[in-house]
Amino acid sequence: PGQGHQGHHHAHQGSHHGSGGSGGGVKGSGEGFEATAEVDGALAFHGLAIASLAHFRNDSKANVRDVAEFLYAFANALSLSPLAGGSQLCQAAVCGECISAAAGVVRAQVHRASPQDIAKLVGSVSTAWPLLPHLQQTVLKPFSGDLVQAVRFRHADFNVQDLSLMTIAFTKMNNLDALAAEVLSEQVLQKLPRFTDKDLSLLLWACSRPGWVATLCAKAAVAQVQERDLARAQLCVVLGEVFGRQLRGFSSTDKAILLWSLAKSRVMHLGLCRLIVRSLAVENLRALTRDVVSAALWGLAVAWPSLTEMNMWPAKLLQGLCAAEPWAGAPPYEVANA
Repeated sequence: PGQGHQGHHHAHQGSHHGSGGSGGGVKGSGEGFEATAEVDGALAFHGLAIASLAHFRNDSKANVRDVAEFLYAFANALSLSPLAGGSQLCQAAVCGECISAAAGVVRAQVHRASPQDIAKLVGSVSTAWPLLPHLQQTVLKPFSGDLVQAVRFRHADFNVQDLSLMTIAFTKMNNLDALAAEVLSEQVLQKLPRFTDKDLSLLLWACSRPGWVATLCAKAAVAQVQERDLARAQLCVVLGEVFGRQLRGFSSTDKAILLWSLAKSRVMHLGLCRLIVRSLAVENLRALTRDVVSAALWGLAVAWPSLTEMNMWPAKLLQGLCAAEPWAGAPPYEVANA
């Protein structure tokens, strides 16, 4: 668009899933070469804000699902900055105008929103809250108030993912009234056995903060952890953090051990696994110790069925690991593994 965000002069690398920072190119493979597309996420969402603003202002009955999906993605892009320099996306005036207009559209028909829409809208407000302080009192707080009321009326309809998302969001904002906290916590306690390990880990984080979650849910959450493999739940959180950092600062040994850990724990984070394989495939594996190479080889074998769409990278890594001959001088069980 002609009215680009100040400081955006050329495209830069976007991140996985369109959010989470301004690094990490989007790469694919062609016939015998690697094609790379670079996307400036901040500029792209700035353009979307400009284009969407007219729709929000002129169509007060826009589909709630569409607006909820837009706000959820847009809120998670507000912290993006251009590699070319300049301020964060959230500091562009049009972004505040867009969120204000979108909130107005939703508030007028929040009664039509599905439980999943409500959960995403709550998450959107929570994400935007610290990034748009000038809108907290005038836009985000009234919008959040309407969503709290919707939560009270639709509390029995939320699935476990919705409950997890909203629990984290309301914990961050710390603005849930006593009645809403009571009905939401009742649903959390009722559906707690169905929480995934990741959702349970997020709930534990919320329980560590002062407020209604700690008061009403902490005891049950701890009891639930004792019934499960806590290490697995913790590992899910750690792997998510590693993936968010896109392996920045990790040595070849770190990556090899991570690949082994993924295979050993049977926690398959496919995005991280592919990232590790592609990264290790272009590194000097001969610098690794024999036992680390052996562990990486075993980990690659376990993950192999999930890597069939990666074209050349798994095979290239396999070739490099075998060239290091980790079975030479290895104990019998490592030779058998190889």
